[in-house]
Amino acid sequence: MNKKLTVILKADRLIGTGHLMRVKGLLPFFSGYDLTLVSDSLEDSLFPLCSEYSRIIIAPEQSMADTVTGLKSDLVLIDHYYLDWTLESQLYPHCKIAVIDDLANRKHCCHMLFDQGLLRRREDYKDLVDENCDLRCGPLYSLVKPCFAHLKGHQNTGKSTVLINFGGADPVHACLKVSRCLRDCGLNKKFSFLILSGAANPDHQILEREFSTLEGFSVQRFTDDMPALFAQCDFAIGAYGGSFLERLCAGIPAINVVIADNQRGGPDALAKYQLGVDLGLDDLDRADKLSEALTILMKHADEYRTNGQSLIDGQGTIRIAQALQSLL
Repeated sequence: MNKKLTVILKADRLIGTGHLMRVKGLLPFFSGYDLTLVSDSLEDSLFPLCSEYSRIIIAPEQSMADTVTGLKSDLVLIDHYYLDWTLESQLYPHCKIAVIDDLANRKHCCHMLFDQGLLRRREDYKDLVDENCDLRCGPLYSLVKPCFAHLKGHQNTGKSTVLINFGGADPVHACLKVSRCLRDCGLNKKFSFLILSGAANPDHQILEREFSTLEGFSVQRFTDDMPALFAQCDFAIGAYGGSFLERLCAGIPAINVVIADNQRGGPDALAKYQLGVDLGLDDLDRADKLSEALTILMKHADEYRTNGQSLIDGQGTIRIAQALQSLL
């Protein structure tokens, strides 16, 4: 009988798609398992991205423990900012529990915990997990797939291509905001901008209407081959988080913007390791800030590329999958 793996996460327009996508990168290592996804919130538009699962169960938080226990799983993997020790302690006697976290702000009851924060230390979880929890912290455990490493760079024969992407949901409307500013100040005459809006982005139709036929812009909603898309780009404008780490691994110098609370540590890591340019969300409609940031990226591109690729080697998902399999 196949081993049973249950994944618990949330993915919608409020929380974004980061949890769904970073776990998705692990699933090929468990192709022989019986896979179940349990969620208290899953955007309808994201169901096509969940084809690896044998079943998808939508369960409110108050009944989630009973729902998951009834599945009789061998391993439960939780990637959910609003769940903690309360749920995990109910599941712990019945199966192995592994948690993906990057906040270090709540107690956990689990056998293993991963935190890919570039500045994360084991000591940050000192009072949040018991001594038997196997902690795996730092960039060695970045949830970046091997296919992002050693990409053949874009062969720039004219204008540089800049990717604009703020995740799958973009709850702060950053794609629309920055694209309008780049258009209004005429930077599309100097650069080519590829807008990847994201599968759950509420502004996609507006972006298509305003930019799909405009010189220097192209618009795409989703890709199932992000490395291939990266290979078309010289630079990027996007959020911190999982996409930030993918860009570092791929060697794409970027303007990086905090758009969620769990990304607050990003600018500190960027400054420490010299990984790119940081801008505030309010800077995305300032032509002077964007023009200056793009100039800095071009000037220091080799330095940012080397520093990022030396930090994120693209082997993190392999290490995590092996660690998870060691629990069974």
